[in-house]
Amino acid sequence: YALIELSITATVLLSPGALKFVDNFYVWLWRSYHPTAGVLIFWQALLSTIILLVPTILMGSTLPLLARFVASVEKESGSLVGRLYALNTLGAAIGTVLAAFVLIRKVGVMCTLYTAAILNVIVASGGYLLHRIAWRNGVGQQQSEAPAQRAEVGARMPEGQGLKAAPAGLWLL
Repeated sequence: YALIELSITATVLLSPGALKFVDNFYVWLWRSYHPTAGVLIFWQALLSTIILLVPTILMGSTLPLLARFVASVEKESGSLVGRLYALNTLGAAIGTVLAAFVLIRKVGVMCTLYTAAILNVIVASGGYLLHRIAWRNGVGQQQSEAPAQRAEVGARMPEGQGLKAAPAGLWLL
Protein backbone atom coordinates (compact mmCIF):
# COMPACT_ATOMS: atom_id res chain seq x y z
CA TYR A 1 0.00 0.00 0.00
CA ALA A 2 2.74 2.44 0.93
CA LEU A 3 4.58 1.73 -2.32
CA ILE A 4 1.43 2.41 -4.31
CA GLU A 5 0.90 5.71 -2.46
CA LEU A 6 4.52 6.68 -3.19
CA SER A 7 3.99 5.73 -6.83
CA ILE A 8 0.94 7.99 -6.91
CA THR A 9 3.13 10.75 -5.47
CA ALA A 10 5.66 10.17 -8.25
CA THR A 11 2.96 10.47 -10.90
CA VAL A 12 1.74 13.69 -9.27
CA LEU A 13 5.23 15.16 -9.37
CA LEU A 14 5.86 13.97 -12.93
CA SER A 15 2.55 15.27 -14.29
CA PRO A 16 3.67 18.87 -15.01
CA GLY A 17 6.54 17.56 -17.13
CA ALA A 18 4.26 15.10 -18.91
CA LEU A 19 1.73 17.84 -19.63
CA LYS A 20 4.47 20.14 -20.93
CA PHE A 21 5.70 17.36 -23.23
CA VAL A 22 2.18 16.73 -24.53
CA ASP A 23 1.65 20.46 -25.08
CA ASN A 24 4.87 20.62 -27.10
CA PHE A 25 3.74 17.56 -29.06
CA TYR A 26 0.45 19.26 -29.96
CA VAL A 27 2.32 22.33 -31.20
CA TRP A 28 4.73 20.17 -33.22
CA LEU A 29 1.85 18.13 -34.65
CA TRP A 30 -0.02 21.27 -35.70
CA ARG A 31 3.02 22.96 -37.23
CA SER A 32 4.26 19.84 -39.01
CA TYR A 33 1.06 18.29 -40.32
CA HIS A 34 -1.84 20.74 -39.87
CA PRO A 35 -4.14 17.88 -38.82
CA THR A 36 -7.89 18.03 -39.05
CA ALA A 37 -9.86 18.67 -35.86
CA GLY A 38 -10.72 14.96 -35.67
CA VAL A 39 -7.08 13.88 -35.81
CA LEU A 40 -6.10 16.47 -33.20
CA ILE A 41 -8.91 15.32 -30.91
CA PHE A 42 -7.80 11.71 -31.40
CA TRP A 43 -4.25 12.58 -30.28
CA GLN A 44 -5.53 14.63 -27.35
CA ALA A 45 -7.75 11.78 -26.18
CA LEU A 46 -5.01 9.19 -26.63
CA LEU A 47 -2.31 11.17 -24.82
CA SER A 48 -4.69 12.23 -22.04
CA THR A 49 -5.62 8.59 -21.52
CA ILE A 50 -1.97 7.55 -21.39
CA ILE A 51 -1.11 10.28 -18.87
CA LEU A 52 -4.10 9.52 -16.63
CA LEU A 53 -4.02 5.72 -16.90
CA VAL A 54 -1.17 4.98 -14.48
CA PRO A 55 -2.25 7.27 -11.61
CA THR A 56 -5.88 6.23 -12.05
CA ILE A 57 -5.01 2.53 -11.79
CA LEU A 58 -2.80 3.20 -8.78
CA MET A 59 -5.44 5.28 -7.00
CA GLY A 60 -8.11 2.71 -7.80
CA SER A 61 -6.06 -0.07 -6.24
CA THR A 62 -5.55 1.58 -2.84
CA LEU A 63 -9.05 1.15 -1.42
CA PRO A 64 -9.33 -2.56 -2.27
CA LEU A 65 -5.94 -3.06 -0.59
CA LEU A 66 -7.14 -1.26 2.52
CA ALA A 67 -10.36 -3.28 2.51
CA ARG A 68 -8.33 -6.48 2.24
CA PHE A 69 -6.17 -5.36 5.16
CA VAL A 70 -9.25 -4.58 7.28
CA ALA A 71 -10.72 -7.98 6.45
CA SER A 72 -7.48 -9.71 7.47
CA VAL A 73 -7.24 -7.86 10.79
CA GLU A 74 -10.81 -7.74 12.05
CA LYS A 75 -13.22 -10.67 12.38
CA GLU A 76 -16.38 -8.61 11.75
CA SER A 77 -15.05 -6.42 8.95
CA GLY A 78 -18.17 -5.78 6.86
CA SER A 79 -19.24 -2.57 8.58
CA LEU A 80 -15.64 -1.38 8.87
CA VAL A 81 -15.06 -1.85 5.15
CA GLY A 82 -18.35 -0.08 4.45
CA ARG A 83 -17.26 2.87 6.60
CA LEU A 84 -13.89 2.83 4.89
CA TYR A 85 -15.56 3.14 1.48
CA ALA A 86 -17.87 5.89 2.79
CA LEU A 87 -14.95 7.85 4.27
CA ASN A 88 -13.01 7.42 1.05
CA THR A 89 -15.90 8.82 -0.97
CA LEU A 90 -16.35 11.72 1.46
CA GLY A 91 -12.62 12.43 1.44
CA ALA A 92 -12.52 12.39 -2.35
CA ALA A 93 -15.42 14.84 -2.54
CA ILE A 94 -13.92 17.18 0.06
CA GLY A 95 -10.49 16.99 -1.57
CA THR A 96 -11.93 17.77 -4.98
CA VAL A 97 -13.88 20.76 -3.72
CA LEU A 98 -10.94 22.09 -1.70
CA ALA A 99 -8.51 21.69 -4.59
CA ALA A 100 -10.79 23.13 -7.24
CA PHE A 101 -12.41 25.99 -5.33
CA VAL A 102 -9.99 26.91 -2.55
CA LEU A 103 -6.39 25.77 -2.95
CA ILE A 104 -5.89 26.52 -6.64
CA ARG A 105 -7.38 30.01 -6.17
CA LYS A 106 -5.42 30.76 -3.01
CA VAL A 107 -2.01 29.19 -3.65
CA GLY A 108 -1.98 28.21 -7.34
CA VAL A 109 -1.79 24.99 -9.28
CA MET A 110 1.80 24.04 -8.48
CA CYS A 111 1.48 24.64 -4.74
CA THR A 112 -1.73 22.60 -4.75
CA LEU A 113 0.11 19.86 -6.61
CA TYR A 114 2.97 19.88 -4.09
CA THR A 115 0.46 19.85 -1.23
CA ALA A 116 -1.16 16.75 -2.72
CA ALA A 117 2.26 15.12 -3.06
CA ILE A 118 3.13 15.89 0.57
CA LEU A 119 -0.22 14.52 1.76
CA ASN A 120 0.40 11.34 -0.26
CA VAL A 121 3.80 10.88 1.38
CA ILE A 122 2.13 11.27 4.79
CA VAL A 123 -0.52 8.68 3.82
CA ALA A 124 2.20 6.34 2.52
CA SER A 125 4.09 6.72 5.81
CA GLY A 126 0.93 5.95 7.75
CA GLY A 127 0.32 2.91 5.57
CA TYR A 128 3.85 1.71 6.18
CA LEU A 129 3.45 2.26 9.94
CA LEU A 130 0.19 0.33 9.91
CA HIS A 131 1.91 -2.47 7.97
CA ARG A 132 4.69 -2.61 10.59
CA ILE A 133 2.17 -2.75 13.44
CA ALA A 134 0.23 -5.53 11.70
CA TRP A 135 3.38 -7.47 10.82
CA ARG A 136 4.59 -7.31 14.41
CA ASN A 137 1.24 -8.76 15.49
CA GLY A 138 1.37 -11.63 13.00
CA VAL A 139 -0.99 -10.31 10.34
CA GLY A 140 1.65 -10.35 7.58
CA GLN A 141 1.97 -14.13 7.69
CA GLN A 142 -1.54 -14.72 6.33
CA GLN A 143 -0.42 -14.10 2.75
CA SER A 144 0.51 -17.75 2.31
CA GLU A 145 -2.40 -19.13 4.33
CA ALA A 146 -5.60 -20.45 2.83
CA PRO A 147 -8.57 -18.03 2.77
CA ALA A 148 -10.35 -19.94 5.55
CA GLN A 149 -7.32 -19.46 7.81
CA ARG A 150 -7.17 -15.71 7.17
CA ALA A 151 -10.25 -15.11 9.31
CA GLU A 152 -8.34 -16.53 12.27
CA VAL A 153 -5.71 -13.80 12.05
CA GLY A 154 -7.98 -11.18 13.60
CA ALA A 155 -8.85 -13.62 16.38
CA ARG A 156 -5.14 -14.27 17.11
CA MET A 157 -4.32 -10.60 17.55
CA PRO A 158 -4.05 -9.37 21.14
CA GLU A 159 -6.91 -7.22 22.42
CA GLY A 160 -6.69 -3.67 21.08
CA GLN A 161 -4.07 -4.50 18.47
CA GLY A 162 -6.30 -4.57 15.38
CA LEU A 163 -7.33 -1.39 13.62
CA LYS A 164 -7.71 0.25 16.99
CA ALA A 165 -3.90 0.28 17.25
CA ALA A 166 -3.63 2.45 14.14
CA PRO A 167 -3.11 6.15 14.65
CA ALA A 168 -6.44 7.98 14.82
CA GLY A 169 -5.44 10.21 11.91
CA LEU A 170 -5.30 7.19 9.59
CA TRP A 171 -8.52 5.48 10.60
CA LEU A 172 -11.54 7.48 11.58
CA LEU A 173 -13.61 4.37 12.06
